[in-house]
Amino acid sequence: MATNAEQVPLQLLVVDDNPTEVLVMSDAFAELGYLVELNSVKDGREALDYLNQAPPFQDALPVDLIFIDLNMPRVDGFQLLEQIPTGYPAKKVVWTNSTDRADTERALALGADYYATKLGRFAAMVSVLTEIFTTRMRNAPKKPLGSL
Repeated sequence: MATNAEQVPLQLLVVDDNPTEVLVMSDAFAELGYLVELNSVKDGREALDYLNQAPPFQDALPVDLIFIDLNMPRVDGFQLLEQIPTGYPAKKVVWTNSTDRADTERALALGADYYATKLGRFAAMVSVLTEIFTTRMRNAPKKPLGSL
């Protein structure tokens, strides 16, 4: 069994045009102590390039978990869900301001694994991450206690 020092961090991609949301996500992962490498892009077009390892993302590692905002320029979250390559193994989490039931249903129908609202920001993110990691990714690597 690998020790914490040997564990490979989870590869995360945050797709959001608001840099503050990326910081909230980063802070929430730090709070929970998960071993992650968090990368971010500002819209769905960049996300598709990242997932397909197209320039300038040709050295990107495969992603384990994608956090997707719905309201973005160029390619929005719904369009991104439609265009993620079939069979791409990453879990897809929609993280959005929309509380509209139709948006939830549409996102889940398009392949989202989880839908959560940004209401409450940091506390909500910690709650969502706890739910995801305790029910869907139970073996997610944690940082050694001394590095928290």
